Amino acid sequence: DFGLLRGRLYASDSLSITGAGEESVSVSGYQSEYGALSAQNGDISITNVLDVTLSNNEAGDAAMDDYNRAGALSATGNVTVEAAGDIVVSGNSAMANYTSAGAIYAGGDLSLSGASISIAGNSVGGDAQDSFSGGALKSDYGVINLTSSEGDIDIVNNSAAESGGALYSSGGGEIISAGDVTITGNSTGISDGGAIYSDGDVTLTPGDGGTVTISNNTAGNYDAGGNGGAIFSNGTVYMSGGTFEVSGNSAGSYGGAIYADASASVTISGETTKFDSNSAPRGAV
Repeated sequence: DFGLLRGRLYASDSLSITGAGEESVSVSGYQSEYGALSAQNGDISITNVLDVTLSNNEAGDAAMDDYNRAGALSATGNVTVEAAGDIVVSGNSAMANYTSAGAIYAGGDLSLSGASISIAGNSVGGDAQDSFSGGALKSDYGVINLTSSEGDIDIVNNSAAESGGALYSSGGGEIISAGDVTITGNSTGISDGGAIYSDGDVTLTPGDGGTVTISNNTAGNYDAGGNGGAIFSNGTVYMSGGTFEVSGNSAGSYGGAIYADASASVTISGETTKFDSNSAPRGAV
């Protein structure tokens, strides 16, 4: 069943948008208590389309606390977006009083796959608390996978009041690009993972001859603390293939660039790796 509720499209189970391969999908400019598209007892899938744009949607504050909310897409199950062309997730925000993400929330796995992917200028905010994590994307009980088949993956200028300025995942994640990967200018207000927070393993892989740039991300501050200026992981961080340039990241406590739990590690097998000007009171990595 589908319906309209306070300016949004919702499904009581799953919501699926399937094209014929030539159509593009744009979900833009929705402002409501619950965001743009929502599946409260199932999955959301957008597949077999050309380009996908999710931009400038907002989930505002609400009196009820029985919904998961995100500016653009929210589902209690998995969220899957597959496009032959570009995927753009930009300018979305959430300020709700329950579990939320700036742009996309999934209770399960969250997967974006396109020719290129841009995730920029999304935010989740309000009074800093656990629910305000994942400035752009959040997976509560699954993994986040981002895959580009032709171009770059850019994760830029996203912010969260709590953890995971851009991405928050309880299960880990992979960012695999056919070109370059840029993770820059993301931030958290008081806690961990200026760009990425993960309770599982994190894998970063550029295309042949590609570069991963991780720069100017910030986790918390000296007064509030915050670990992992760019990446916080309770699992292993794998950096493989291509060139890695990690610079200008900062954290309020441990790991100016990367924080990995004591039981995990940071594994680097790139062609060239450079760490420069990363800072934290208790070490850069």
